[in-house]
Amino acid sequence: MATHKKLQQFIKNQLNSLKIENNHHSFEHICRHIARLRICSNILPATGPVGAGGDQGRDFETYQTYLNTTPITGSVFLALKNENKLVFACSLAAKILEKIKDDLKVIFETKEIIDTVYYFCVEAIAVGNRHKLQKISKEKYNTHLEIFDILSISEMLMDKELFWIADEYLDVPEDYFPKLKPSASEYKAYKNRWKDEPSQPQSYSDFFQIKYCLRTSTFNANERSDISFWIKKMEWFLLPECSLTLRRKATYEIAVAALRGQNNLTAQRERIKIYFSELNLFERLSEIEEAVFLLMYCVTAHK
Repeated sequence: MATHKKLQQFIKNQLNSLKIENNHHSFEHICRHIARLRICSNILPATGPVGAGGDQGRDFETYQTYLNTTPITGSVFLALKNENKLVFACSLAAKILEKIKDDLKVIFETKEIIDTVYYFCVEAIAVGNRHKLQKISKEKYNTHLEIFDILSISEMLMDKELFWIADEYLDVPEDYFPKLKPSASEYKAYKNRWKDEPSQPQSYSDFFQIKYCLRTSTFNANERSDISFWIKKMEWFLLPECSLTLRRKATYEIAVAALRGQNNLTAQRERIKIYFSELNLFERLSEIEEAVFLLMYCVTAHK
């Protein structure tokens, strides 16, 4: 289990690796998910070829919603809605101060009225420079500028509700999963959801919820009786239609729960054999690290 400081440093290193690899696509996904969960839910990714106007300096933006007078106005979507015009941009550029100035110029070439620009970057920006950029945005474009640099992004990704984003896009080893304080009300809400949920969980956010509950029931005596329930839910991620990455992660979680919560790793023998038979297919460092952790669990069980 990684410490808070170690986990944040790992996430920062992985964000920096996106810059080294010029992996803007993954960084854009990370930023869009953060924005949807922390700022505004009604977001669309920018589309269109450069020849048709490109993305006009915007990586994603809000779209107009007309649901505020409908019977579903109390839904989660509308509870997170923002009727102001928001624009989001993200960059892996090293010379980020000039890049932000250039992008603001492009964003406002359309002459639209924009309330706030949210800018995500992997460079650290000093407070003084942040304030200078915000002043430029306010005085020149009459728009508030909010900047999320590598420190603020890494801190947000350690939140329980957002950690699945890091898990999916930043190759976080399973044993780096943050140590979370169990919440009885949250656990109950997740259990009620998955008890009555007829559809198969498939996404990383679904996986993260079930993983949280499986680990809670594994390491907390009050929920220990639910282990079998959560293992069955986790087994959905072993099906062929799920990605190979999710299948491996699910095998790891089930094995840990079987050993630490049920004291019976033997029941998972065949799954573990399949897991280790695919070592030659592992492509990421985190997969090797997870295999090492699982091997140590197997050695402990054998003793």
